[in-house]
Amino acid sequence: MPRHHRRGGRLRPVARRRGEGVCGAGSDLYDPVTVSATGVWDGVTVDYRKTFPNQCKLRLRTGSVFDL
Repeated sequence: MPRHHRRGGRLRPVARRRGEGVCGAGSDLYDPVTVSATGVWDGVTVDYRKTFPNQCKLRLRTGSVFDL
């Protein structure tokens, strides 16, 4: 059940968790997306690889980092 936020005398629903409700109907679609990045951070080589359930979940978690 969504929480509510009062603004201008009206109540409007507010997502309970980060990104909840943002992806719409496709948020439960399983269409895996794997991303990877390699680089150097503070002199240390970093390798990152992760598979997300779909493009929307990827975007919610990483923002525009993996946009093409």
